[in-house]
Amino acid sequence: MKHERFEAAQASAVNQVLFLPYLDVQKGRSTITVPHGATIYEMVAVALAGLPECAHSRVRVSIGEWVILPKHWHIVRPQPGFNVIIRVVPQSGDLRSILNVAVLVAAVALGQFYAPAIAGLAVPAGFAATAGTISIVSSLTTAAVALTGPLLLNAFIPARGLGDQDKGTSIYGITGLQNSSNPGGVIPSLLGYHRYAPPYAATSYTEIIGDDQYVIALFNFGHGPLNFYNHKLGETPISEFSGVEMQVRQGYPGDDPITLYPQQVFEEQMSVELKRTAGSIVRIGPKDITEMSIDISFVQGLFWVDDGGEYREQSVSILIEQRKVGDPDWSTVQSISMSAHEAKIIRRTFRWAVPTRGQYEIRVTKTSPDESGTAVERMDLSAVRGFRPEAPINYDKPLALVALRIRASNQLNNIVNNYNAEVALLCRDWDAATSSWIVRETSNPAALVRHVLQGPANAYPKADADIDLEGLQDWHEFCVSKGLTYNRIHDYDANRRDVINDIAAAGRATSRDTGSAWGVTIDRPSSSYVSAISPRNSWNIEGSTPYAVFPDAYKVQFIDATNGWQQAERIVPFPGVSPDDVVVTEDLPLPGITNPDTIWRETRRRQHELFHRPHSYSAEQDLESMVLARGDQVTFNSDLIDRDQVAARVRAVEGQTVYLDTPVLMETGRAYACVFRSSDGESVRRTIETTPGETQSLRTVGDISMVDPGDLASFGTAVRGPVIDVIVKSIERGENLTAKITFVDAAPIIDQLTDAEIPPAWNGRVGDVIDATALVPDAPIISSVSYFDGKLIVAVVPGPASAAVVGSITVAHRLHGGGAFTNISMPPSQGSVAISGYLSSDTVDLKAHAVSIYGVAGPETLETNGGALYFGSGPTLMSPGTFYLNDVAAYPSEASAKRTMASAKTMSSLSVSCSTAPGSGQSFTYTLRKNGADTALTCAISGASATTASDMSHSVSFAPGDELSLKVVVSASALSASHTASVAAA
Repeated sequence: MKHERFEAAQASAVNQVLFLPYLDVQKGRSTITVPHGATIYEMVAVALAGLPECAHSRVRVSIGEWVILPKHWHIVRPQPGFNVIIRVVPQSGDLRSILNVAVLVAAVALGQFYAPAIAGLAVPAGFAATAGTISIVSSLTTAAVALTGPLLLNAFIPARGLGDQDKGTSIYGITGLQNSSNPGGVIPSLLGYHRYAPPYAATSYTEIIGDDQYVIALFNFGHGPLNFYNHKLGETPISEFSGVEMQVRQGYPGDDPITLYPQQVFEEQMSVELKRTAGSIVRIGPKDITEMSIDISFVQGLFWVDDGGEYREQSVSILIEQRKVGDPDWSTVQSISMSAHEAKIIRRTFRWAVPTRGQYEIRVTKTSPDESGTAVERMDLSAVRGFRPEAPINYDKPLALVALRIRASNQLNNIVNNYNAEVALLCRDWDAATSSWIVRETSNPAALVRHVLQGPANAYPKADADIDLEGLQDWHEFCVSKGLTYNRIHDYDANRRDVINDIAAAGRATSRDTGSAWGVTIDRPSSSYVSAISPRNSWNIEGSTPYAVFPDAYKVQFIDATNGWQQAERIVPFPGVSPDDVVVTEDLPLPGITNPDTIWRETRRRQHELFHRPHSYSAEQDLESMVLARGDQVTFNSDLIDRDQVAARVRAVEGQTVYLDTPVLMETGRAYACVFRSSDGESVRRTIETTPGETQSLRTVGDISMVDPGDLASFGTAVRGPVIDVIVKSIERGENLTAKITFVDAAPIIDQLTDAEIPPAWNGRVGDVIDATALVPDAPIISSVSYFDGKLIVAVVPGPASAAVVGSITVAHRLHGGGAFTNISMPPSQGSVAISGYLSSDTVDLKAHAVSIYGVAGPETLETNGGALYFGSGPTLMSPGTFYLNDVAAYPSEASAKRTMASAKTMSSLSVSCSTAPGSGQSFTYTLRKNGADTALTCAISGASATTASDMSHSVSFAPGDELSLKVVVSASALSASHTASVAAA
């Protein structure tokens, strides 16, 4: 060794020992620091404490390429700075059996060690694993097949499939955030920070307090502890609702129990009218209950009206009975009388304990008479509930829960199904300032990987010694420097490795399990080299470059944390493609990334990776491959890359001249260089003076005191380089300790280009902007014309054919026969206008047009002749008999309802309706009469369900002075009802 090198090594005064105890160099790989002066024997004793002398033959020690035999271990003291590799290797006779055992252990590990899901079932007695598959699902705008998918799957960090993106986390759709019921399903696990509509932790139910109905719901945010922010129902802060009680449990072991939802409740909602004449209502309650309750509702109120129109107290009574399922006899629970004098919804709850635990039938009977006339007492059985005393959740780990009790009356539709909140995970996070792990909110991938390995969602959490904490600390700081985060709700089946790989991918890394510690391999530029690969220390060197047609852009679907956590889609064109020229897109999954700028940068990084890592190389090595692991950077030299590259070894060094064991060819006018790798693994590149022709001697420029005989030499042009930097992608072990190594270009330019990316401004909008100010509204539709209380009622709705937003509708009217139109404007939501000044027998011309919110007027409807006659009984319920209708009332005498025609008219199109069907075998018959005689214009409503009828085939002519009336005949047993009718008058 040269003196300079020796002196530099002495300054460090330590040696690094790489210990590889398994065939798979990823497993158990560790680095041991020993003081300078230690012998190989002492180093082996540190690495393999208690190893007997007879087993020394099973241990291989090497320094660079030199193997140190056991008989020399006591006398060899490596110089400081030299890397010593200690490896346990099988003897040739044991190789097959040892490999078989390794395969068996790997199979058991994959089936058990990696099996516990990130979120377990609610039953803690066991667990089940769902195997994940790595695939990419591409949705192309015009292409029929995935274009770059295979390249991304074979990348150093493979792209994850879309399969986990379209399941699990509740995200915005057409209906917005929605709570779901998932009994016995996956317990959610939040990683990072997210907005979430959690599943129900138990079935929600209602209760009555006074006359108000309250909804009680319990929601499960999963494993804690969590911090909560911005509780909402839909988009409305929950603070905007009245009558709200909330209990929040963050998921700490010592959390107080939930008291708003203390026991199991099973509710069946219904609306069954209780009438004495209809008999009892029987319902079967839930099984294994200790208490029951029912709700009685008076949806129209409970009262009767005296002659002066005052509300008076009305009373009703019911009998509640029960019997255990299978028992023959009923027993009385309670006989109840209820009174009120209010015309509003009234609710009452009755709750009682059952004699013994079990399943019960209940029977509810109205015992008071059914009242009619001026009494209002409609009574419905609206809910049946059963109660069990057990807690609603049976899970052995603390959960983050939120219980709500909120008044439903006038606020909710008896259900809470859009509750959501923003939640942040509290876990150990690396704090670089204090060089310690502290508990706080974090979205850093390194902290989340540690949480997955050690958190409550893991059925078999890892100890600190089983995790490469130093590596995670380094990765944490890398993620901070690059702004890389991971925010996702894991509420779907997944094994631990898949979850860690998703997190790692968001931090530009992949998971690594050495067998003794979990860690990650970061895809980032490196300045250190583990080894060198050339034809001199490898064979079967191959290379491949798959053919790929790139799309114009990647389309990334994600949840946008900058826009209310709504589902978004970002189109990222490939470099050089204008956004206006994008035609073909391909889906790219980037799970856990919620920032649109990060989406842009990481998508561009994938695109740069396709451009600058298109090649894949492979080579086979013998024992020298044992020092390599996935992610290691090595130099690669082969004429496969460049015909000018030559692999050689150094035969001798004299001054500035290096003699090789194989000739190289140099040409005039070209620059050359050579990379020398010494036995300790260090590499140095030196410029070579061009000597045209074939030669084995190289005249170097620069210090070569570190170059020794036997070192590897990689020769090539200075422009393309004598070597390329590559990173190990995979190692496939073969027979007799050989291995096939696959590697890809290191390509540090990928990170350089990514760091230089400036994402365009993002607003979350999708599609081209439409100029709504110029849109013309469609012509509105006059849907009906009626006459009531001396006014013409014209119903108008906006036309359906335009995207313009209607701000107002103008209805024009005049008496048929000429004259100017009079305009009335109304908002579209009003639905109709009432026009005064016309008789019920007048023919009125009508038309309408819409005006957009930007003042653009649309076309008018065709002019409509609104001539018609209208008849009605008003609020009077007509009992069996014969009646005559005018426009607002019914009379037993025709003289009170006659109308005298002022002009000649032809009457047609008789249309009638009633408030209640006449009943089975009964009828209402309507006939237009002229001068006291029936005409052919007639129709009837018959049976138990019909409430309308018409005669569109007959017509009757009237002259000026003729008298007109409408007769209604109610059959003998028909139900009482009110009636309306109309005839067209032309």
